[in-house]
Amino acid sequence: MRLEGAYLIHRTIFVGLCCLLVYIPLPYGGIEEWAIFIFEAAVLVLLALHLAGRFVKSADSSGGENGGLRTAEKVPWPIKALLAVFFIIAGLQLVPLPFPLIKALSPQTAGLYESLVRDGILAARDSAGRTLSLSPLLSSYELLKYLCYGIFAYLVYAHIRSRKETRIFVLVMMAAGVFESLYGLEEYFGGTYRIFGWKNIYYQGNAFGTFVNRNHFSGFLEMILALSIGYLLARADFFSMKRGLSLREKIVWFGQERLQKTIIAGIVPVILGVGIVFSRSRSGVFIFLTSLLIMIIFISLSGGRSEADGTSRSRRLRRIISAVFALVAGIAIWIGLAPVLERFSPEQVVAEGRPILYKFTMDVIRKFPFSGVGSGCYLYGYNMAEREYTPLLTTHAHNDYLEVLAESGVAGGGALILAGLAALALLGARWKKRSDYFVKGVMLGCIAGIAGMLIHSFTDFGLRMPANAAFFLALYALGLKAGTLRSATEPVREESAARVSGFRGRKAMTALMLAGTGLLLLLVIKHNMGFLYLNEYKSSREKLAENGRSLMSGFTELDSLLKKAVRWSGSPRFYEEQGRFYFEMAMAENTSGNAEKREAYLDLSREAQAERIRRNPADAFAYYDMSRVYLFSNFPLMIYQDKANFYMRKALDFKPADLFLNVNVIMSFLQQWTWLSEEERAFVLKTLKTVWLVNEEKFYPALVERWKQDAKDLNALKDILRLDADVWKTSARFLS
Repeated sequence: MRLEGAYLIHRTIFVGLCCLLVYIPLPYGGIEEWAIFIFEAAVLVLLALHLAGRFVKSADSSGGENGGLRTAEKVPWPIKALLAVFFIIAGLQLVPLPFPLIKALSPQTAGLYESLVRDGILAARDSAGRTLSLSPLLSSYELLKYLCYGIFAYLVYAHIRSRKETRIFVLVMMAAGVFESLYGLEEYFGGTYRIFGWKNIYYQGNAFGTFVNRNHFSGFLEMILALSIGYLLARADFFSMKRGLSLREKIVWFGQERLQKTIIAGIVPVILGVGIVFSRSRSGVFIFLTSLLIMIIFISLSGGRSEADGTSRSRRLRRIISAVFALVAGIAIWIGLAPVLERFSPEQVVAEGRPILYKFTMDVIRKFPFSGVGSGCYLYGYNMAEREYTPLLTTHAHNDYLEVLAESGVAGGGALILAGLAALALLGARWKKRSDYFVKGVMLGCIAGIAGMLIHSFTDFGLRMPANAAFFLALYALGLKAGTLRSATEPVREESAARVSGFRGRKAMTALMLAGTGLLLLLVIKHNMGFLYLNEYKSSREKLAENGRSLMSGFTELDSLLKKAVRWSGSPRFYEEQGRFYFEMAMAENTSGNAEKREAYLDLSREAQAERIRRNPADAFAYYDMSRVYLFSNFPLMIYQDKANFYMRKALDFKPADLFLNVNVIMSFLQQWTWLSEEERAFVLKTLKTVWLVNEEKFYPALVERWKQDAKDLNALKDILRLDADVWKTSARFLS
């Protein structure tokens, strides 16, 4: 059969979506900037193809084997409205607003801008056109990512059009999961703990596949595990098996081809389950069991034509699911569960400090209730709220719900959460109405996979991983579309060419959407070109080091690459790198005895750090890096000491509980003790009084070690600490 235009475009898009599913988990779960760029660019190209297909007049050739859709059920408007609210607020965060409006919508954000203008850090004109996001450039990057996720889900929904395509899509997802599990187990039992040659030093003793984090790896497998069990039930024709069959009839039922396919399908969840167990993720093991329970509950509630029929179905399901669980448990016990059980010890649970993290994230939500701190700005909002040492890495909240509420506010984040829950409820309602065994099995797998990931999100940030987000949304789209597939015995519904191509009367709108897609693609390219040049800069530095060449010898090339990165993107991340590069050059020129060049590089570093602060005024380390520039500018005189002290104190304002900042800032002030004003001395002693919040067991040993390196004699430090009885009482035991 000759492939016609619209069908060829459809098949190209479908294959492209399958390829993206295979690709996105491989580069460390999709977290690399270049990996995200490829995903976003590919999604937008596929969207452009989809829109171009609307201009092609063609009969629907996509029915395929047993193909076609039984209904034209759409996603209800309330879910669409909730998603629109989220994206509108995410967009509003990026728009420069009059200061009175910012003050009305987010008093905390307005207060931050006012204090920076008052301190002379920001010019008054800078605050006039400020945004609700603390860093609009970082938020725009996140918004582009969210848009591409949404487009990906839409394309999956639009281009699964038959039972055959549904089966292929499910098998691709399962294949990706099997590879991840087997690869993770191979590295775990081999003791190499690598990801394509890179040794993962952070999660030794765990299976993690191509993900850096074991919890994200287990979250990925959880979703596919549930889908694979649903597919197993579908392949076994569980939903169409008649009750009351004799043992011989059951053997015949599962015999020959059906039995072979069922065994193959049954191996997949076992492989995935073993991978989850040896990830040693507490949440992963819990969700593994929860997913099985959810599937049992759904089947039990669905019943059959009679109460007895429903009970019989439930029993049959328990046998199938129990067999999967027994196989996973048996293999795990045979291999050895001791390393897994260690993760469930009370000491390990308490040591991670999630409750502290959640407490301060709630403070962020209370301070920025309506609009949040901005997409991608959670870290900076949390740093300001943190008042106690947190052992966990705080780039994320370890709770996806709290993080989205902190970033997008109660309105935007709440709308997104409600949309997800409403879509899951819709899936459940549509599942209950269907009787087709294949559709029911796939939908049940999607429901359990989504529900498992939603539960896992209470204790982790797995949905911040591009691979997990893509598969999570694919389950939604797959489940909703599977619910519209016709039954195997239902006649194919005729479709008109106008309906399939979607072209009549919509040419202008389609052309406008194509232009918008092109604009989004240009924005994605523009932002990621910055990262391209940044990576080239880092590679060039590594080559200089390998060849034994100095930084000064490669200055022209390195400077050019950083300037290109800044020009393309303008993200504060690139100004951070530029400021530090110029500072290193200043130190090198100082060593060479060239004071004039040293000052020139310090001026450039100051300019870069000032721009970094302007583009992200809540970054504590931007202020600290600026203070280092001013401290170095002091040498050999003390011209900029006050400026340096001011920026160091500002760094602590924006991250008061950071161990590194507290040690280095207090050390700097203690070394200047003789020249400090009374107000500055009071600041030092006040900070030392509350240092137990930072963690005195870590703070004082680090401070003493630094003092010994610089000043050698501890007596001078003791004399200062004795000035305050409370401070001395806390610190004395570390100075003996």
